[in-house]
Amino acid sequence: MSELVRSVKAHVKAITASDKNKTHHHTAVESAKACIESAKSKLQALTRSLQHDSTTLHTTLASLTPSIKALTIDDENVVNPWVVRDQCGEGEEEVVRFLEVECVDREIEVQRREEYESLKNWYQTKTQSLQSTFSDVLSTSFGGWSADNHRRFEKILDEYAAESHGRWGLIVERVALELGIGSAEVAAHHDWTLRHTTYKSIHQTLTRAFLSKLSECISTTLSTFREAAVMHARHTQRVSDMSQQVVRMEADHAKLKAWREAKVQALVMEERRRMREVEEKVRRETEMHERALRRRTAEKKQIAQYHSTKEAQLQHQHDIAQQLQEAHELELAERDKHAQSRLMYRHEQHVAKLESRKQQAEEAQRQKEEVEKRLEKLRESVAVHVDSDWERILKDTEATTNSKNAVIEPAAPPPDSKVVYNGPLTRPLVYLKRVSATTFALSIFATPLLSLVEIAHPVAVAVTFTAALLTSGLSTALVQYCVNPYVTRIHIPPSTTSTPAKNVTLETITFLGNSHYTTLPPAALVPSTGRHFATWRVKPTADESQIVDMEGRLRFKRRFFYVHPYLDQGMSKEMEEIVAEVNAQGRAEGVEVAAVQGKQDEAKLAKDWDARIKGLRKETEK
Repeated sequence: MSELVRSVKAHVKAITASDKNKTHHHTAVESAKACIESAKSKLQALTRSLQHDSTTLHTTLASLTPSIKALTIDDENVVNPWVVRDQCGEGEEEVVRFLEVECVDREIEVQRREEYESLKNWYQTKTQSLQSTFSDVLSTSFGGWSADNHRRFEKILDEYAAESHGRWGLIVERVALELGIGSAEVAAHHDWTLRHTTYKSIHQTLTRAFLSKLSECISTTLSTFREAAVMHARHTQRVSDMSQQVVRMEADHAKLKAWREAKVQALVMEERRRMREVEEKVRRETEMHERALRRRTAEKKQIAQYHSTKEAQLQHQHDIAQQLQEAHELELAERDKHAQSRLMYRHEQHVAKLESRKQQAEEAQRQKEEVEKRLEKLRESVAVHVDSDWERILKDTEATTNSKNAVIEPAAPPPDSKVVYNGPLTRPLVYLKRVSATTFALSIFATPLLSLVEIAHPVAVAVTFTAALLTSGLSTALVQYCVNPYVTRIHIPPSTTSTPAKNVTLETITFLGNSHYTTLPPAALVPSTGRHFATWRVKPTADESQIVDMEGRLRFKRRFFYVHPYLDQGMSKEMEEIVAEVNAQGRAEGVEVAAVQGKQDEAKLAKDWDARIKGLRKETEK
């Protein structure tokens, strides 16, 4: 290739010298042509060889693509990563291993490989030292536990913050409850986890340092290889450009000759075409002039005919208007006569109606006087002459007395009863209930004021009135449905503070935000699963005589109650006994009550309930 380049350069210099001296130009050109033809044949053979190598390389890469996609991060990828190699600055890139990248300059390649080997040996030495230090941790997988138990243990560690009070005791209790593993084994596994975490942290730090240095080494190596490849490509390109310049010079001479011949032929054809266009333009102008004359003559005839027709139409319209005017005057005269006759008739009818009404009024007055006379005689005949007994008049009737005697005493707890549960949302829900009832009352009293607005369509007023009442009523009913079961406090009698309570009093909220009490035994309650915003319900088999409601009527007894499954400050011993009793009754009735999963579901339901209450509060405020 270098000999071919030198030969082309010599022929180019000869051609340049012949141009300057104006001698032996033809001989130098012929010699350069022969040299260029020889260079073309050699370049074509080299191109076919490169195309064959490129096809083979693409086939190899296509077969390796599934393997490349399936690779994972391992030591091989760390010490010998995949890199993108530029094909000598031609814009084509390929993905290869770093050690497979070659340089056109062998000396540079050896120098960069020695630096890479030194960096790799440092990383391997450090890694082996780290593995020997933590060999006791790496010898056992997951510290002797199963993979599932180890992941659950790590999840439990993450759930409790490091600064939490009593964190280790909570973790041990949680692991014992969920995995059934003792505290000693948990402590040993926790130590293994800490050492394993330390090993991973040190290993990651070492790997990041090695990758940083390796990235710098690879970047420097690839840039050095690329610069060497670019220099080599530039040298090759200069030789190719010289040979192509000679070919372009010959092609330019041939093109110039062909262009001159084509230009002369084009000028001749252009002159002939211009003459034909002039002749065609003269013919078209003559035809257009003749057509314009014919069109103007026809338009004059049409205008004259239009004027004559228009005058006839105007005369006909004038005659018709005169006839209509005469007919209208006759019709007005007839209407005046008819109106006078109707006025006289209506006056006569009005006078007759007034006389008839006067006679009817006199007859009604006469009949009324006769009726009063007969009623007076009847009163005198049936009057009872006895003294008035005001005590008997003001006393309750027998039905009222029986109703009062049948009312049950209110179920409000005694003053010395003990409160074992306080609902954390009591105050916001009381305010929400009162605001909801107040807005509903205001809607009922303010909506009729819409009838005073001047609206052309009464139907629109009715629709607006109905929509306002329905919207306010539905929101109030929804708040009542959600807040009705919420238990604000739970009372137990003072005599049962040390033993399981036989009866408990559940305090809920009324429609206006007041307290409502329901006294019943805990055995009458079971967990609720069929109603939203309720965790307890009265079981169907409960003795109705043991349930005492504050209202004293069976139709007001409440069947559903909402109690928070857990509180931030914890539950009292008495409350835990009541919850255990309710869960036991639920199991007896066939309601599933899980130990841990149930608490999580109840917590989720409580959060959902709280979120919905907040949404209802925002909607009410709007």
